[in-house]
Amino acid sequence: MLNDNGSEIPVLDKSRLEGIVKTLGDRFKLLITCFTTETDDYFSQLTLAYISKDHETMERIVHSIKSGSGNLGGKRLWEYAQTLEDDFRANHLDNAEQQISQLRDMYNQFQIELKSYIESNA
Repeated sequence: MLNDNGSEIPVLDKSRLEGIVKTLGDRFKLLITCFTTETDDYFSQLTLAYISKDHETMERIVHSIKSGSGNLGGKRLWEYAQTLEDDFRANHLDNAEQQISQLRDMYNQFQIELKSYIESNA
């Protein structure tokens, strides 16, 4: 995923993450666990909202995913979730199934990057 100037958006903003680790210390791992548990639940809810074509619920859930990932330095996930939030708010659901799949892929990639960061900074 590219930003406005054509540069690749990083999966993880390590400087953001470093600030959180510095502030939270050992509680950082608990925050990651809470984030992943909640986000997994959000994806289940998002699937149900998509099936029922409930664009307002889809928008709300994607907003929650965006917020959580942004707080943890998930730049690429945040950017893409922002795009989906705007689309769902405008009731643009034509590509929603594919977009949700891409969002999940970005979330999985973000989880891999988080795990790698944690393991290399343990």
